[in-house]
Formats: sequence, structure tokens, C-alpha cells
Amino acid sequence: MLSLIPPSIACIKLIFRIGASLCLGGLILTAGSNGRAEEVPRLQVQAVKTAPVIDGKLDDDCWKNAQLADHFIQRNPVEGEPATQNTVVRVCFDEKNLYIAFRASDTEIEKLNHSVMQRDASVGADDYVFVVLDPFRRGKEGFYFRINANGALGEGKIDPRRGAPRMEWDALWDGASQIDDDGWSAEMVIPFRSLSFDPNEMNWGINFGRWMPRRQEQMRWTAASRNRGFFKLEDAGMLVGLQEVKKGLGIDVKPYFTNRYRNSKGGAGANEGYSFDPGGDVFYQITPNLTATLTFNTDFAEAEVDARRVNLTRFPLFFPEQRDFFLQGAEYFEFGGQRRSPLAFHSRTIGLSAGGKKVDVRAGGKVTGRIGKVGIGLLGVGLDSRGVLNKDQAYIGRFTYDVLKESQVGLIGSYGDPRTNGSNSLGGIDFLYKNRNWIGDNALEVYLWAMGSESDGQRGDSYGVRFDYTNTPFSFVVEFEQVDEAFRPAMGFVQRDGGVASNRMRYRFFPGQVWMQQLDVGYGASVFTSPDGDIETERFDVPSIDFETLRGDQFYIAPEFRREVLFEDFEIQEGIAIAPGDYLTKRLNFGFDTSSVRPFGFEMGFGIGEFYSGTRSRAMADAVWRASRFFRFNVGGSYNDINLDEGDFETIVASVGLRVTPNTRISWDSVVQYDNVSDEVGVNSRIRYIVKPGSDVYLVVNQGFDVEDGNFQQFSSEMVAKVGWTFRF
Repeated sequence: MLSLIPPSIACIKLIFRIGASLCLGGLILTAGSNGRAEEVPRLQVQAVKTAPVIDGKLDDDCWKNAQLADHFIQRNPVEGEPATQNTVVRVCFDEKNLYIAFRASDTEIEKLNHSVMQRDASVGADDYVFVVLDPFRRGKEGFYFRINANGALGEGKIDPRRGAPRMEWDALWDGASQIDDDGWSAEMVIPFRSLSFDPNEMNWGINFGRWMPRRQEQMRWTAASRNRGFFKLEDAGMLVGLQEVKKGLGIDVKPYFTNRYRNSKGGAGANEGYSFDPGGDVFYQITPNLTATLTFNTDFAEAEVDARRVNLTRFPLFFPEQRDFFLQGAEYFEFGGQRRSPLAFHSRTIGLSAGGKKVDVRAGGKVTGRIGKVGIGLLGVGLDSRGVLNKDQAYIGRFTYDVLKESQVGLIGSYGDPRTNGSNSLGGIDFLYKNRNWIGDNALEVYLWAMGSESDGQRGDSYGVRFDYTNTPFSFVVEFEQVDEAFRPAMGFVQRDGGVASNRMRYRFFPGQVWMQQLDVGYGASVFTSPDGDIETERFDVPSIDFETLRGDQFYIAPEFRREVLFEDFEIQEGIAIAPGDYLTKRLNFGFDTSSVRPFGFEMGFGIGEFYSGTRSRAMADAVWRASRFFRFNVGGSYNDINLDEGDFETIVASVGLRVTPNTRISWDSVVQYDNVSDEVGVNSRIRYIVKPGSDVYLVVNQGFDVEDGNFQQFSSEMVAKVGWTFRF
């Protein structure tokens, strides 16, 4: 089998010959679909003098005469068919708030899933309803508000570049739910102050949805098509009748106070002992869709900890941003459609040293939003000194301009090097072509981008193109990238330099059998070259198979053929260096994931086969027990057994987590993590009390332990109490 893997540039030609053939076949199969010319449904909303009590009971007078949105349609599992359970939505408003009421009938109420109480937690295992709002009626950006049968809330930003809402976005709003013998109901109150909209255009795009996990059923009020994402805004209905609403001055002030105790092994230090630090954020809505944010003495005590990982590659690992200040408005800084590498801007480089140590953010300012066709992202921060790092400033600007019907052109620039004392600047230009009705209602996206950087007088460039035809049943992605060895975005992220050529394809079948909901057959191939054009990595996944049952259980199998070329020693583990050479390997990856509707669920993955000069056996597992809506317990980890000519070793990563949620306003999350490479145990425990939307109390404990011969010795300890309160003007 290994002899079938081409060892040269001919491999690239083969990849794209296969890719072109499969693309053409898939396009022929999908070209017969026609665009949908459905009339846009309208929902008339009425003003009320007496606001409803937000308790989930729907017995307020305002709901009696409200127009109904009903007759929901399935998106899955049977596209276009009426929903199996009835859902009715009512909407009303007063001068300050928008009110939404859902009635979700259920003839099998004893099978209702409602295991989550925590705000912003994943509710994929639960029955929930949602509304998406598009105040500017662009069919692109908008707002998402979700509530489950327990009254657990979640909100996000709708982004055309993402399949799911950006749940890191936070808004001040509230809701409640009630369960009865015939189903459940929910009420939402969304302040107009929490939304961006044009007061001169009060006809909004709107859509509603419902998720019923035991049937894997996705229901929407309108545009219930598999090629229209479950949370997307395309072909939404219209909310009409809003008028004379008030937004105030558009100013939010959130002061916070942090009391912290630190103790580290090795004696007293600058960061040890007690400290009391005031700080705060100020938000000002400059225009209906443009917001300025100021921050000072910024504190990130409430940020989630990173999941521990062991790196078995030659390249750095990517860790996502976890801090709210940088997550808010992050979509306005995205460039070129890139998700991981190369990134022009990755905010995690700000406020963290190269070794992952915290660097205090003394002050910062940010402007994000839109003015007409122009998208704006501006950020500047001032950083304190730490160790050998001097005080520093970092700046980034990102602008986009809408062209054609759905496309945009953009620029990006940054100045500053927050992780060293050197100098760095970056500039880039990108173009996105999007056509959501390219063939029938199948969408096509094409990204082109180019960047250049200068770091301490050394210049480097990168550029790329990606074709993205992500539709149902056929989808494909083809991309090319080239990154110079000297390209260094100090406020971005590059995993590896050189060239990349890859494509991925998938065809999805819907058998309609009792035991199977869908079957995916996929193909993937990629070639990575050094900056000099030498092959470094070739990878083929042919074919991969993934199927999902009507219950939501999944199973996958993915054969993998890989070639790794080492030009120098690669120290994969301390004291074990793989010799230079050309390594051809074959592996088999497979696994399964039980449905989230089960009280006890688990995910397992396995990999067996060759690895460089020897073999590697891999296993990972994650188990969760949803004991009730008040308690959730999970345990997980990964294990690698690696046997090489140069030496043998094992890696272990393990974690244990506990969530306690007495109600929807109080949550206690604890996680313990261990890995045998650092031989350290990390403990993070966080209590959050939501006094009211926008006003929170956090209690956080972090502990670090060295593991020596089975003994635990504490090397760091931190306890934090943080109180933040929002005032609106």
C-alpha cells in the first residue's frame, strides 16, 4: 500500500486530478436542485403597556392577542416535512424591551431532556428553543438567543463564516421556562440596549428554531433547508411593527474589584501575597452598529483554563483565546478565512509571555462594528513589564468593505511585539467572494489573501487561496498556501512555514433507515513543503466513513497514509531523537460517540499503525454522567504507546471535572488535569453567581502540584474573589 504514495510533486498533481474528478461528479449530482423562491413570512408585533412577568408561564394579557408564528418545518431528519411536535411563538414589545414567548408542545413529555442549568453551557443534550434576529436585514450578521426547558440561557453572534453562533458574545438579557404535562414554555426579555440596529429601519429579519435531541429533530419557522444552517439568517422571516423604542445614551460602565492571594514555591516574589486591584470596562455605542470599549487594569480571573495536551509533532500547538475582552468583537479582526495558521492576528499573543506567563494589561481600547458597508476592528493595548519584557504597546487595525452582493475586500495591519522587546509590523489584503445561490441554493466561497511582515528589519511574505463549496449532500474544500521562512506575525500565529496544497471532500447520504440517519463518505489529501520546495509531509485519508444513527450515536473509521521527511534530528521526547530520513507509514483511526441524550455518555477514539521508525497505539476516552440537572461529572484522557528504533515512551493526559448548578444563576465548575510529560497536576475551581444580568461574583481557586515518585508537592496557589457590576445609561 505504501508504494502507492507518490514521493514527489507528482503527488500534488494526483491529489488535484482526483479532487477535480470528484468535484465535477458532485457538482453534477447537485446541479439539478433549484433555487427556492418562497414568499418571506411576516410576523406583526404589537406594543404593550404592561410588560409580561418573565416566569415562563405565558399567562400574561400581552400574549392573548399576539400574532402567532407556528407550523414549524423539519430541517433534519426529514427535510421539508412538518415538525413532529407543535411549536408556537409570540412576540411583543414596549419602549425598552423585546419580549418573546415559546410554547413547545410535547406528547412524550416524560422523555424531555433538560440536564443543563448553567448559563452559556453547551445544551446539545437538551431540548431548547431559540430566536435569531437580523436588525439590518443583511442576511449575514445577527444575534442568537437560546433557552432550554430549565431556563438556562445562552446567546451568541451570528457570523456568515461560522456554522454555529459565536457563543463568546455576551449580552444583558433574561428568560425563564416552565414544564407541564403537555410540554414546556419559555419567555425571553431582550433589551433593545443589548442589540445593534438602525432606529430608522424597524423591520427586522427574524427566525425561530427548536431542537428535540431524542429524535435528532431540528425545526425552524422558515428556511428549513439543510443548505441553510440551523442557526443561519438566510431567508429569514420579517418582524414588522416595531416603533418608538428607546436605547438610552448607549453607555455601559462595568467596574470590578479583584482581591487575590498568590503563593509560589521558592520564597517570596513580586507576585506573591495579597493584592487588591480595581479595574473596569466602559462600552459606548458610537452608532447603532459601532461600539467603543475602554478597559483599565484588565483582569481575566474568570477565564477558563486550557485543556492540557502533549505535543508529538515538530510544530507548535494552537490554543484558542479564552478571555472575554478579546473574544468580544473578535469576528471583526478575522482575516482571509483562516482559522488556525497562518493567522494575521491571534489575540492570545497579548497579555501572555512566550512561556505562557501572565503579562498585565494596564489599559486598552477597542472599536468594533460597521458603518454601512465598512466593517471596522481597531485595538490598542498597553502592557506592563514582566521579567525581561519591557512595558510595551500593541496595535491592530482591520477594515472590510462590502462589494458585489455578498462579497467583501479587506485590509489588516498591526504594529508591536508583545512577547519580545523587538519590533514587528504586518500588513495584508484579502478578498472574499461568496454566492449562496451559485448552483440552486448551494453556496460557494472563495478566499484570496496576502500578507507581509517585517521583524527587526527582516521581511517575509505569505499568500493563499481557498475554494469552499460546503453544501449538502456534496461538499469540497481546496486550498493553497505559501509562507516564507522569514514571515513572522508577532501578534498572529504560524504553525509551520513553507507551502500547503490540500483538498477535502464529502458526500452525505440520508438512507432513511430506522437505525441510520446519515452516512458520510469522505476523502482528504494534503502536501506540505519546506520554504525551499522540498516535501516535508504528505497525508491521505482515503476513504473515511462516518455514520450517525437516528438516536444520535456516531461511528467513524478513517485509514490514513502519511509520509514524513526529516532533514534534521527531531527530539520527540526528552532524550529520544528521531534520525533524519524519509518515513512512510500507514495507520487506521476509528472511534464512536454515544448520543448526548443519554444520561451516561462516552466518546472513544483509537489509532493503530506505524509511526516514524516504529509504531504508535493511541487511545482517547471521554465519559460524562449527567446525574441530574444539578450535577454533571466527567472524566477523560488520552494515552499513547510509542515504540521507536530510537527509544520507547508513553504519554498520558487525564482530567476529571465536576459541575454543580443549584439553579440557573449559580454554578460551580471544577477540573483537575494531569500529564506525565510535565508530571504536574493542575486544579481549577470556579464559582459564579449571577446577581443579575451583567453583574457577577466570581470565586476562583487555582492550585499546581508536582508529582514526584507518587507524592504531590504544591508549587503554586492562587485564590481570587472578583465582583463586577454593570451600570447602563
